[in-house]
Amino acid sequence: MSQVSRIPNVRNLFFMGSVGSLLLLAACGGSGKSTTTGEPPPAIDDDPPFTTASPGGGLYPAHQFVTLASNESATIYYTTDGNLPSVGGVTTVSGPSPIDAIWIDHPLALKFFAVDVEGNVEFVRTENYDLDLDPPNIFINDFLLGTHGFLENLEVVFASDEAGNWFVEFGGTGEPGSGTLVGQGAHDAGVLITVPLPVWRLPIGAQTEVHIRVTDPAGGLSSFSLPIDTAAAESFAFAGTTLDLLMAPDGLHAYALRPDEGQIWVIDTDPLSATYNTISSQIDIGANPTSMDVSSDGAVIYATCDGSIWRIVTATQVTTAIPTTNGVRPSGIALHPTIPQALFATDGGSFWILDINPLSPGYHLSAGIHPGEPGMTDAQFVISPGGERAVIVWHGAASYGIKVLNTDNASPDYLSAPQDIYSGLLPQTLGDAVIDTLAERAWFGGASGKLTRADLSQDPAVILNSSPTVSLIGVTLTPDESLLILTGGTLNGIRIVDPISLQVLKFVESGGATGSGTGSSFAVTPDGQRAYLVRDNASATGEIWMLRLEAD
Repeated sequence: MSQVSRIPNVRNLFFMGSVGSLLLLAACGGSGKSTTTGEPPPAIDDDPPFTTASPGGGLYPAHQFVTLASNESATIYYTTDGNLPSVGGVTTVSGPSPIDAIWIDHPLALKFFAVDVEGNVEFVRTENYDLDLDPPNIFINDFLLGTHGFLENLEVVFASDEAGNWFVEFGGTGEPGSGTLVGQGAHDAGVLITVPLPVWRLPIGAQTEVHIRVTDPAGGLSSFSLPIDTAAAESFAFAGTTLDLLMAPDGLHAYALRPDEGQIWVIDTDPLSATYNTISSQIDIGANPTSMDVSSDGAVIYATCDGSIWRIVTATQVTTAIPTTNGVRPSGIALHPTIPQALFATDGGSFWILDINPLSPGYHLSAGIHPGEPGMTDAQFVISPGGERAVIVWHGAASYGIKVLNTDNASPDYLSAPQDIYSGLLPQTLGDAVIDTLAERAWFGGASGKLTRADLSQDPAVILNSSPTVSLIGVTLTPDESLLILTGGTLNGIRIVDPISLQVLKFVESGGATGSGTGSSFAVTPDGQRAYLVRDNASATGEIWMLRLEAD
């Protein structure tokens, strides 16, 4: 029978390292008698240390310096050759925690453990490192040469030879996040990425760098920058108050309604003319003109003044005054685009129709078609491009409302009683309205003048949504009907608005004196090349601001 010797007063037993040995620590107290002090015995640390690598394992685009650090005082043992580290191992490196600057210059497995001062041993941990030192290559398919107009829709087309993520920004220094994000996403190797870049997002009349960046799975980054030039806005003197600004159907003239002078000013908007962007003539009409419209062929203009409607032949500038019944003041005139009729409202609270067919026996005779609203003092009409629907924005001394009128002369409900889609308290301003080409959607100022969208394709029409923050004065649909442009008020510029969500996408400065604002009419040439807006409206320093919408 073997003999086992008893070791008195054993305090600790440790297993040291993966190839360590059994270590017995004995503490003997003289004659073997214990001494009692009345205090509890000291706590025993039997928890192994915990060691982490920073940065941790993964795929990296460059060589790495790694730091190993334990959560307590300890000696760290590690290897980089694939072998398990051990105390005294041939390829094991050791040192007190932390160990800095472990050089990773090729794919490897970093294996490590630590032993604390109490002899507690950590299990071996492993971090795997891989390197991809070659950044991805970018291939550009379109260099976007030339000068671009405000409403042009450009495309940035590119590809990368490695899968990863892409980012496109404009402006800034080229450093990620320094510019305005255009788009981002993941991509496969060799697949073309097409990113829309609306020019209205860029500064006007400047060169802007568009930065394209791609990364690979290792985080390697490559970038490419494209300079994009945008057309500068032009301006010329146009002092005073302008209530309405219209573009002739041929785009060669614009007409400005001037209430202070009782005139219509004709602007030469023909780029080939020697008097381009100047006032070519001034036409006298009645007192206090409030609104006007031009016929679809551009031959005549009708304008509302105190107690009369004025007809102006654009070619000869011959004018004719048409008195209204009982001398009521007309407002908000709109010419039907397909039949020779004009619609207008009066401060007597009724809606009227005016025959403008020179061959008709009722030529220039007007007739009330609806009683309108009690107390209505002003109104504005807009008719859809095809003549199917009209939207009427009206107000009185304290009330305000929106009506939809059937103006399709082929419909049995032609000029039937207009449908009320909103009525309420008077907002601060009487805003315009706009209808899309298909007469299915309309935008106007609803409650408190806030931008509102309605569905006209339903019968009756319904309001779809309204912005809680965006007030409306003047509103224009862009030629492709993808955006709304809001004008007017004290803002020195235009607001670009999403027509569905009614969110402002960008505010574009037009310049001018602080708080002087713009006129409400944004007159676009029929070819979509240029737009005209009055800035510093109602001031002695007023100007026409001409914006190039498309490249010539």
